[in-house]
Amino acid sequence: MIGQKSVQILFAAMVFLAGPVEKSHGQERRSGSSGVSIKPIYNPGTKSYFELRVDLPNPPQWGTAVRYARTKIFKGVRGRLAVVKDLQTHSFLKANFELREEAWIGLRYFCSFRKLVWADGTEQPRTAFRMWAKKWYRTDVRCGKQRIQFMPIYYMPTNKGFKWQASGPAKYFVSYFVEYPTGAKDPKSAAEPKNKPETGAAREPDGVPAVKPPAKAEPAEDKPADK
Repeated sequence: MIGQKSVQILFAAMVFLAGPVEKSHGQERRSGSSGVSIKPIYNPGTKSYFELRVDLPNPPQWGTAVRYARTKIFKGVRGRLAVVKDLQTHSFLKANFELREEAWIGLRYFCSFRKLVWADGTEQPRTAFRMWAKKWYRTDVRCGKQRIQFMPIYYMPTNKGFKWQASGPAKYFVSYFVEYPTGAKDPKSAAEPKNKPETGAAREPDGVPAVKPPAKAEPAEDKPADK
């Protein structure tokens, strides 16, 4: 039978091999994992702050991320699910945030209209910046395979390339990027936050503000245009 002293020696050896315990002060780190958020970081290219959050409540779907991002306020500016329209913004996120798991951004692909539309209602032109993974969709829950209206877009983890990938609208991810579009280098706090949601706006079943459909659909295809 192993004595008490032997058990203590064995426990001490296991702790030594495991190494020091990492502190979980998320505000001092730039890598995101479950339970760790990264404080807002200013991007001069867009004149906005970006924040990585991992506190999405149930159900942690894209529609929830859109609504929850709007509840965040920083320096008097109301947040939105991040808009990443160009390479500069993408490079900024990649350089400042290390993703350990998938994170939603404010982009979705409408199956019927074959359009990429941001959470602010603007389209991403077919000739504009794209950052698709080699496999642009996650599973067969996608346009052309399932009867779904749209596919939300997220960033894959850093160790998987930090690329865009689309999924079905019911996919669960707790991480999401919030953007605070200040429009200034050093904005002052205001009593009323900017970008206040309009009242009485038409809404979709998932609670996301309705986006005006494009005037004309493009030639049929089951996937977004290549980057």
